[in-house]
Amino acid sequence: MLKGLIAARGGTVLRVLGLLLCCCCLSLLPACSPDALKQVEVNPAGAVRLPAEEYILLRAYRPDISIELNRLDGAPARFTVMVQNMAAEYAQVTLSATPGRQEASVTRRIISDTEIALDIEGGEGKQIIELFTRPADTGGPVTFAVVGDSQGRNDTLAVALDQINQSEAAFLIHLGDFTPSGQEGEYLAFLETLQHLAIPCYTVPGNHDIKGNGAMLYQNLLAPSFHYFDYRGLRLVFLDSSTLELGEAQLAWLEDLLAQGDRGVLLFQHAPPVDPRGKGHALLDPGEAQRFLALAAGAGSAVKGMFFGHIHIYHAQVEDGIACVISGGGGASLYAPPDEGGYHHYTLVTVTEEGSVRVEPCPVEPPARSLDISCYGRKGELEITAAELEAMSVISGQSCFQNIYGNFRGEGTYRGVPVSRLVEAVGGMEPGDQLLVYSGDGYVQAYAYENVYPREAGWYGYQGDMILAIEYNGTTPPEWEDGYRIVFLPEDGVYDNSDCEHSSAPGQGWHLYQSAGSRWVRMVTRLEVLP
Repeated sequence: MLKGLIAARGGTVLRVLGLLLCCCCLSLLPACSPDALKQVEVNPAGAVRLPAEEYILLRAYRPDISIELNRLDGAPARFTVMVQNMAAEYAQVTLSATPGRQEASVTRRIISDTEIALDIEGGEGKQIIELFTRPADTGGPVTFAVVGDSQGRNDTLAVALDQINQSEAAFLIHLGDFTPSGQEGEYLAFLETLQHLAIPCYTVPGNHDIKGNGAMLYQNLLAPSFHYFDYRGLRLVFLDSSTLELGEAQLAWLEDLLAQGDRGVLLFQHAPPVDPRGKGHALLDPGEAQRFLALAAGAGSAVKGMFFGHIHIYHAQVEDGIACVISGGGGASLYAPPDEGGYHHYTLVTVTEEGSVRVEPCPVEPPARSLDISCYGRKGELEITAAELEAMSVISGQSCFQNIYGNFRGEGTYRGVPVSRLVEAVGGMEPGDQLLVYSGDGYVQAYAYENVYPREAGWYGYQGDMILAIEYNGTTPPEWEDGYRIVFLPEDGVYDNSDCEHSSAPGQGWHLYQSAGSRWVRMVTRLEVLP
């Protein structure tokens, strides 16, 4: 299975999934020098190329892919192409060479349920490998799973994946927001969690996934921003609504695709066109939303189902004969009580031979969260229990934060421990030190000495005290799903984006992502002082 390669791409170091195979699998891999492997040009269609040293590594974003290989001078006589995210049980390989040139020899090996090795030997010029990993397009229903909005809660997602492995699902579709903030480490944590899954996983990007450098990471590690593939008489269309917009070019592409009308169509995107609760948690432009719906439900449309995340509930209804499903319960904080769809879940979808769509929400019980906090500094590491946090001197106050869209969130009363108190328990901080705060969902924020000790730095008027909140409006973890949380308590009770700008050291906070809310790390598990 893949867990940890390191390579540079676009100036960013991507710790992408190294290959930890068992000894017998490793012994079967042909040795190949990295320099020699550079002499093989690779043009995959239906897959992205990931960095690797001794083999060519691809991750498929559709059930069938095409690989064009071109040997240059100095290319190895034998090398391996590793293909991830394929249903290995159904793998079929065909190969053709440039007319008049010698065809290579291809040996296919199954490494795991979703990973295939292709050992390539000999051949001249261009070699085209077609890799099909799907059952024949004949008869029977199609069953797959859908999940959305895990937002880095990979422990909950892993529980869902284990349940999905026991189902009849042929593949999983993640509806976006699989990371909390689009950071490299969060992408890699998500990909590592997918090692639990015994079937392929296809994705669409969410608004959280494109924060910072996330849009590039998505396309480098997972898939193009939008695309489609055909599967057993169905056409599955993956759209990009990560900016909470679809855009003219993508809508025109969709219109052309739907005009073909030769098979049943299923649409997948992160943000729904409208919020069924009437709260506006949907596409930003109502006109664009209506155009999308008109395309999906227009005369002669072959659309059978539409699937969305973004709203952290389960909701399903049928409109104009189309199944409309919101499945946003993959692990993120829920938006409603259970009787209104607010429970963690994935959805099993079955499309019958007649074209009808059946959906079944499957509840998921998140694993219990530890309420201990780990602090690390000059004096070593200290584990602090919930009881010990409560026994520390605590302060309280009213506060809220402003997000990147200018909206205010998190209004209420917070009670917690000054972060300076926790830092001092492990040796304190000095000017120039950094404090890293880690979240249980993989999110990390860096803070300066001035954030922890704002009075002497002159930042107190902007941010007030920096606390680790252990209670919000009288509720404590685990009932308070976002706690423990970093909270700033300015005197006016509002930590807005201007305050964030004035209380962010160069290279931190506002200078990376212009949102005060990004500084309010939730589900804090660890504080670490970096001298």
